[in-house]
Amino acid sequence: MTICAAGHDSGASDFCDVCGRPIGASVLPRPPDSQTAAPGISSDEKCPVCQHGRTGQFCEQCGHDFDAPAGRQMAATVWTAVVRADREYFDSVTEADARHTGPMRFPASLSERQFPLTGARMQIGRRSAARGLRPDIDLSGPPADTGVSRQHAVLLAEPDGTWALVDQGSANGTLLNGIEVTPYERARLHDGDEISIGRWTILTIRMLPNGFAG
Repeated sequence: MTICAAGHDSGASDFCDVCGRPIGASVLPRPPDSQTAAPGISSDEKCPVCQHGRTGQFCEQCGHDFDAPAGRQMAATVWTAVVRADREYFDSVTEADARHTGPMRFPASLSERQFPLTGARMQIGRRSAARGLRPDIDLSGPPADTGVSRQHAVLLAEPDGTWALVDQGSANGTLLNGIEVTPYERARLHDGDEISIGRWTILTIRMLPNGFAG
């Protein structure tokens, strides 16, 4: 197991199988203490919530209690998308991306918003009454980030409880942790991943424990 320069775990040693970043000569071995299981625990055991390798009673990634009695196991993890206007991203788009035309003013007063990820899919885009589009993560504003396509991207729930990102052929593309994703290809998401779209919008993916069931 290796980690890429962005810190993702990768099963491949040439290109990161999470973000696609070349690994090459800068391959870093996985820190030995992060995946070393405690005595009596199988190193192959995975967390049923996030699939992180078990190293002790509690999952280092999501906090799942492996030893909790039946009926007291950690409930499904809550995933959220925290949406904000990012000045650094705005400046990079303004300076380098000639595809964006017209006046651009950074919305400094735009408040941060949170969207819980629920169901099988979460559409990202801007609503259109004429086309009957009502995205789950609506970036229509005010002010509207017009660099975001009406149907820009979608977040898809995975069978293991995680989420994946798919760009839907958007006009201005989608960046995952600063790297442009390939349209119509699934990119698995992890806690803390940043999705950059439009002229100033960044969605930070957060994974939070949801208490205990039963």
